[in-house]
Amino acid sequence: YLKCDYCTLQEDVERGVWEVDWEGFDAAMASGVKAVVLNTPHNPTGKVFLEWELQRIFAAIKKADAWLITDDIYEHILFQHTHLCPLALDPEMASRTVLVNSISKAISATGWRVGWTI
Repeated sequence: YLKCDYCTLQEDVERGVWEVDWEGFDAAMASGVKAVVLNTPHNPTGKVFLEWELQRIFAAIKKADAWLITDDIYEHILFQHTHLCPLALDPEMASRTVLVNSISKAISATGWRVGWTI
């Protein structure tokens, strides 16, 4: 069966940002995780993961010999920052990454469900 551990984002209201609960993330990774699903830009918070955050996640994934499943549906809908592709940031992640994407959000075709995985 599939067992899921969740690592939630924590809102820092004073700074107006969402942050990873790194303690929760580390605990989830230590539990024998086989795959990490990463949604950036994140829906519904809008958080775009920064390079150092992604590098920390990648290091944990490699250490656990796990897979990364990216949900890049919102990669073209950004108000600040830049979408960072995992494969461009760390070529070593190519052999353990499944990219999931779709045209439905980027071209406002929300009724269409045309997507792909790489």
